[in-house]
Amino acid sequence: MCGESSGSRSLLGFLLVFVGVWFLLEQLEVMNLGGPWPWIPSFFIVFVLWQMGRADFRNPLGPLILVALAALVQLAIIGDRYDLKFEAFWPVVIILLGLGVMLRGRWWGGRRTRPAGEDLDVLAVFGNSEERVAGADFKGGRVTAIIGAVRIDLRDATIGDQPATVDLAVTIGNCSLIVPDHWIVDRHATTVFGGNSDKRWAAPSDPDGPRLVVTGIVLFGELGIKS
Repeated sequence: MCGESSGSRSLLGFLLVFVGVWFLLEQLEVMNLGGPWPWIPSFFIVFVLWQMGRADFRNPLGPLILVALAALVQLAIIGDRYDLKFEAFWPVVIILLGLGVMLRGRWWGGRRTRPAGEDLDVLAVFGNSEERVAGADFKGGRVTAIIGAVRIDLRDATIGDQPATVDLAVTIGNCSLIVPDHWIVDRHATTVFGGNSDKRWAAPSDPDGPRLVVTGIVLFGELGIKS
């Protein structure tokens, strides 16, 4: 899990360095591509593909539709800048939206209960995913949400080897972790243009109690801890 958290920070750091170098080269007039802003759809495509890789390319249809939509936007921007014509491709947007409506919930979300001994592995794209974890020996896992919402109920779970670690990759979405009142939750997730809060009424009283560590990245989204 530490490696996954390090990977999230590495990607964010790489993007910041890349954009900074881009601006520097344009200020020095080494190149002129109109700044990085017209290429944001391409950055988004890279980010979605990275998240798909983190999720071992499970249920790829939803993320691939996002990639296709971003590619169409990028083509439109390029066409406007370089006087190319891509108007013929606009029906593809309607087709992709139709597939999204048809498959919503079947591919990109859902509700289930899993034993605590099983690694948490949740993916939500264009929809909501609700999971209830029950039993002993909860170790943690990973959560990926792309334009979606994830709700994990851990109130009936107990942590085995401490700490349990949940690694997040949330883009334009939110993740709610429902935990027992006595759990200690260390929130180490990197938040960019989003929220990261523990909404429980009172802090755990036992400093040596069960400990959950939350890592990863939340981009244009929110992480909430509740009880």
